Amino acid sequence: MQTVNVLFASADIGFLPALPEGVECLEVLSLDAAGLMIRDQDGTVVTLPLAPIPCLGLLASRNSAELMRQVQTWFSQRGIGDAPDVLLVDSEPAALIARALLERLLTHTYALARAASLHARHVASLRTEVETLASQRAGLDRFIGDLGIAELVCSFATTEPDYETQIELSPGVPLRQLLPVASTGWAAIDLACTAGSKRRAPLRVTLSLVEEGRANAIWEVAPPTRDGWIRLGLPRAYAGLTRTLALVIESASERLSCTNLALSGVQPLVAAQLSDVRTGESIAPHSLAMRLYAAVPGTSPPHAPGTVLPIGADVSNPPPYALRAIPSETLAQVVADAQGIVDAQDIMDDQDGEAVPVNVPSALLHLPDLRALLCRPGGRGHIPAGCPSGARGLTVHASVHGGLPCVLDLDIRVGDALPLDSASDGSERYARQVALSGSQAQAVVILFPEPLQEAQDITIAVRAAADPVPEATWAVLTQFRIYT
Repeated sequence: MQTVNVLFASADIGFLPALPEGVECLEVLSLDAAGLMIRDQDGTVVTLPLAPIPCLGLLASRNSAELMRQVQTWFSQRGIGDAPDVLLVDSEPAALIARALLERLLTHTYALARAASLHARHVASLRTEVETLASQRAGLDRFIGDLGIAELVCSFATTEPDYETQIELSPGVPLRQLLPVASTGWAAIDLACTAGSKRRAPLRVTLSLVEEGRANAIWEVAPPTRDGWIRLGLPRAYAGLTRTLALVIESASERLSCTNLALSGVQPLVAAQLSDVRTGESIAPHSLAMRLYAAVPGTSPPHAPGTVLPIGADVSNPPPYALRAIPSETLAQVVADAQGIVDAQDIMDDQDGEAVPVNVPSALLHLPDLRALLCRPGGRGHIPAGCPSGARGLTVHASVHGGLPCVLDLDIRVGDALPLDSASDGSERYARQVALSGSQAQAVVILFPEPLQEAQDITIAVRAAADPVPEATWAVLTQFRIYT
């Protein structure tokens, strides 16, 4: 509650104790160049360089009237344009003086109410702006998803760990690892952990912004049941000022050790080696085995199932539904059901400048640079776990390349248990059959009746609608995207 003041000097005012709670009575003792000397209700004497506001009244007797007029002038000199009038308590009735004080109190209360109303409207306006920005951010997520760039890109990776070179984290001895990447867009990290027993404590990992000296996120990871990578992700890719990122790794218990972490190969740069937080000294000529991922700054990264989010992360408000590109590493795992896969390095240019496979009798071709799959008529293959759990649909752009004109039948199905022939049990809802007849790409869309409960394979088959088919004819599949 705000305190208001009444100033009086050399006056015996009997009604002052009856003033409302929050009205403080200050006795004026003197006024000089140092300020206004007053005695408060507790008897403490202080000198005020500034006028005590808000002031309801200046009360004085005939003998102290001149002092209070000087105080009134002093108020005006310090920017108080509505300084109260001097009231003589031994000349005017007490009721009139009390009424004047209460009227000024009412005016002050009304001004506070108006200010509160203005602030309330301002807060409501800010809340509307925040909601608008949230809507725009959601629209940005959708836009980025529609462009197919809402994906995690591996920005740094150490060599694959052999799990023989590992570090044991002792309780109460935190270690620090600098991350050799820019902070902008940082979204996730993979750490190589070894299998832990039930008696091991959780692993606590803190992401610190070195220049600011504060933690940006904290994860706790239960001991894994087998050796492998664990992924720690941020709900939104980092979008702040450029900072140096560091991980502080420790056991969550003061008595029990946590799971061991695998180390990379020899790291000659001392600053990048794993070090002791307290001493800053390197503990081994190695860094942690890790893989770092980036996404578009400020957006919701499409984390894979099983990603550990920070403690306290808001998972109740998931990112809006969007089309998200299937990562390139997922497409790279495509498997031909009948023949092997040709990679881009198995392609060479012929004399006409067109890319053709050389001495590799494959019906399925993976082009990592273009994030595309090419399939010959009669070819068939599948992408293991191409559709993640929670997916609501799949879109692919398909066209014909090579010998034109011709017509190819493209069959795309989700789920390795689904037949490639027509089904009558409703499984066609997870499949599409389209006819491709030109180089103009057409969208193939499969919407699922309900979100997938677990990851499913994407099966692809291409057949010629009529024989013969010109040589070097391919069905080109690009822009593999998942509707989530």
